[in-house]
Amino acid sequence: MSQDLEQTTSWGSRFLPPPEPVEEETDVREHDPIVGDREFLPGVQDSSAALADQLRIPETTPEPAPVKISQSTLWLVAACGGAGVSTLAALLGEDALDATAHPPVWSGQAVVVAPTHPAGLAGAERLALAKARGELIYDVVGIVWVQDRPKISDATSRECRRIGSMFPKLWSMPYEAAWREPGAEPVPHRHNTKNLIRTLSKFTFRKENKS
Repeated sequence: MSQDLEQTTSWGSRFLPPPEPVEEETDVREHDPIVGDREFLPGVQDSSAALADQLRIPETTPEPAPVKISQSTLWLVAACGGAGVSTLAALLGEDALDATAHPPVWSGQAVVVAPTHPAGLAGAERLALAKARGELIYDVVGIVWVQDRPKISDATSRECRRIGSMFPKLWSMPYEAAWREPGAEPVPHRHNTKNLIRTLSKFTFRKENKS
């Protein structure tokens, strides 16, 4: 019985069409804004010769002027690298200092600056917990969330509000697309950015200038 079935199957298979070849999936290369449709672009072959001028010993640059610290100095504390502290300091003027370059003094007022990406969220929470434990010598007056993309997700917004609630005040600076261009000057273009700068500038008003 089994032998007859095997013979029938063998004879029947002779009349079946051969299986169609399976086409392999191929990735379609996307156009890249930098290298175009190619995998790479050729560069200089002799880098030492190409960089000869740049490798010369630079002329001695003068020492930077000492910073002025007063009771109204506002320190900007980065929650992580690339938080945008230097840009914010440039917008606020000489009375706002980067805490990385100039550590805050005892009881100096400070603002935490954090981008809205995972590293920024984690760094801000670490500083919030350190503040709660009394490990920070400076007086944290609030946190500024720097939006790192045109539209942040609802989950990110919730995390920013949760972590921000651990600080006395919570501010948000919108994404400024123009600042991402090479050689761009940090000039506020959006209304919320201008309003934030005005608000933070109030912390840098010198007491002798108040009426």
